[in-house]
Amino acid sequence: MGKTKMDSHLVKSGDQPEKDEALRAAIESLDCGDNCTRCEGIEQLRPHGEEFIRVRIRAMLLDPWEVVRIEAIEYLEAWNDKDSIPLLLQCLRDEDDVVRRYAACALGNLGAREILPLAEKAFAWKGCTDNDRLGYNYALLRLGDR
Repeated sequence: MGKTKMDSHLVKSGDQPEKDEALRAAIESLDCGDNCTRCEGIEQLRPHGEEFIRVRIRAMLLDPWEVVRIEAIEYLEAWNDKDSIPLLLQCLRDEDDVVRRYAACALGNLGAREILPLAEKAFAWKGCTDNDRLGYNYALLRLGDR
């Protein structure tokens, strides 16, 4: 079997083959058809912030299941992934208001001032939910600290 892109990113330690295999399994679980398995994969990857993993997690922001999208947001926020800001801004238009709240909170924690003009529009939006208001208020509070 030939080398995959993933193999080129994994550092073979020689003395920790089970660690490499666990990381490989977690990455592969992101492609699983089972929602819970994809969530678990993101959770298992939390200690790993390598760029190739963050790229995979950013793609999970488009997952059909909202819980996977929330897990991805939390991962990117935990790694202070400023490259995900444009994608998180798109998440503010997610159909799920909890996803929108997590995205707004993450943007505030990442210092994304791009959210400021969107907050006023969101508060005036007829469809604005309590989750939306919580997320935007949190983001505004965090940005006010900076």
